[in-house]
This record gives sequence, structure tokens and C-alpha cells, in this order.
Amino acid sequence: PLFAFVAILSLKHLCRTTPIAEPSIRLYLKALLIAVLLGTLGEVAQYLFTTTRYAQAKDVLTDTLGAIAGLSWFAQRESSLQIKSRLKPWLVITTSISIGFIAYPVAHTSIFYFQRWQQLPSLISLESSAGNHFLHTGNSSAQLLNIPASWHRTPHEIALLISPNDESRWAGVTLEEPTPNWSPNSYLVIDLINPNEIPLELNLRID
Repeated sequence: PLFAFVAILSLKHLCRTTPIAEPSIRLYLKALLIAVLLGTLGEVAQYLFTTTRYAQAKDVLTDTLGAIAGLSWFAQRESSLQIKSRLKPWLVITTSISIGFIAYPVAHTSIFYFQRWQQLPSLISLESSAGNHFLHTGNSSAQLLNIPASWHRTPHEIALLISPNDESRWAGVTLEEPTPNWSPNSYLVIDLINPNEIPLELNLRID
């Protein structure tokens, strides 16, 4: 929704500053380009200036689809735009597809929220797709694997192997948006396996 609004505002600004009677396809493309560039710059800024957010290509794609949906919707409503009748169905289809792509991640995440609420008080369940959805590795790599028989408590028990990448000294994960109210619980349990003889240094931060 944000980049649909950005694209429409960009189009209106271009219309005011361009001496033509009505919005042209070229102005629509320029407005789309402006929205895509702003979305890309936002992701680059997250990568360069924050430590809690990461640049993701899928976010740029979502922003682009939002801009396309906004411009397609605006084109259908804009009475001054001379759209041939054969193009109107394509505008409806484009708007519907874009909105569908945008709505899918929201619906998908809502399902994960519900699944995680059901597994509380466990914050992470590696057997559940909801548990992995809210884990972000940042500059580390993570891999699910079966725990060796000498270490596991139950058969087919799995663990998350976390390793630092070449550019990172530390390995870690971030659990985003855990349940905000921990008052019914008196302690936090973290189950760790250290396969090396070197003592494991652990840092935990709760924001």
C-alpha cells in the first residue's frame, strides 16, 4: 500500500510539471521507476546503516508490485486518461495479480503467527515451519540436521547448526517478534550443543 501511494503521488507530480493534457504511458513508467528506485534505496540504506534489518530482493519486488497495483488502479479511475476499451481488462488483471502477490505474504505470515501462538510457551520449534519463519540468521548460516545418537534425547531429534560466514566473526540468530508478554513464565530455557572442546561463549540480548 505504501508504494502504491508513492507511485500515485509521483505520477501526479509528473502530471503537474509536464505540459501535456493528460497522463501518458511514459509518465506512468516514470512514476513506476521512481517508486522502484525509492524502494531499492530503502533496502540499500537498511543494509548499510542498520544492524537489525537486512536488504532483501523480495522486499523490492513487493514494493514494485505495490506500485504497479496503485498505478493500474489509478489508470482505471482517471477519467482524463484515454484508455482504449481493449486495454481496460488488462488493467483489471494487472491490478488483481499485483494485489494477490502483495496479499499472499501477509496471509502467509498471519498463519505462522497463529501456529506460533498455538505452540507457546515454546518460542522456537524446529519441527514446525512457524518456528523457523521468525528466525533470521543475518551474517550467519543455519542448517537443520539430525542430532547424533550420542547426543540426542529422543530418536530423530533435530538441531539448528549455526556457523559464521567468512565476513562475520560471530555466529548467531535473531528471533523476531516473539510474544511480548512473558510475565506468566519465570525462566527462559535454551538448549545448546557444543561439539568442540573449546568453551562456548554465549551472548543473549532481549529488546
